[in-house]
Amino acid sequence: MKPNCDIPSPFYSHLLRVLKEFSVDLSQPQPSKFYYTRRLQNCVSPIQTRSEVHWNRRFGPGVIWKDIWKEIARSKNDPVLRDFDWRTVHRILPVNSRMHQWNSRLPSRCVRCGAQVDTLEHVLVDCSKIKDMWMFILNLCHRIDPSVIGLSEKNLFLGCFSQRGTKDFLRYLMCVGKFSAWKERVSLQFKKDQKINCQIYFKNYVRQRLQIEQCFLSVDAFVSKWCMNNVLACVRDDTIEILI
Repeated sequence: MKPNCDIPSPFYSHLLRVLKEFSVDLSQPQPSKFYYTRRLQNCVSPIQTRSEVHWNRRFGPGVIWKDIWKEIARSKNDPVLRDFDWRTVHRILPVNSRMHQWNSRLPSRCVRCGAQVDTLEHVLVDCSKIKDMWMFILNLCHRIDPSVIGLSEKNLFLGCFSQRGTKDFLRYLMCVGKFSAWKERVSLQFKKDQKINCQIYFKNYVRQRLQIEQCFLSVDAFVSKWCMNNVLACVRDDTIEILI
């Protein structure tokens, strides 16, 4: 298929001009109608979202965003967690500092520890009131995969792990941890009569997920998915036992 110069259309005239600017050979007809689209994709650098620019400044340019978005879509997460993970990476959670910029009456300080600026990083990871939960999660991760001896910000916020065999498992725990920290913060901000402890919420959330999947999966399927190193669950006498 060859772009037709005789078609009196502004779109085609603009397309031809762009193709010529990128030195795409127009002399030979091509069998695929997507040939020129692919050539343009190879010539033009993709536009990064504002969140990608922010994380690249924080972590450096080595983040492969195509893989990050695929991992979010294909993760172990249930739909609620998957949506939360997507919002976290896109940096669109309504933290107090962002709401304050939008002229909200909410103060910009953290409702848990009183820090002056309630940023996304502070709410989900850095707040001193949730350190115990993250130490508990780190201990779980180390027991699942002994090579995990610490959690970097890249692990925590983007779920980037080099451990192939346990990557999905570790990413799931990171996401539940962030979601638990967020739920605790929301309870303190808006539901003071129903305060949530993030570590207890984390345990209950994972336990409930395991109990639900226990009802639908065979024992072998459950073991291969959730019983890694018998940390969260194990099988004793052909019976699944949830340990968390």
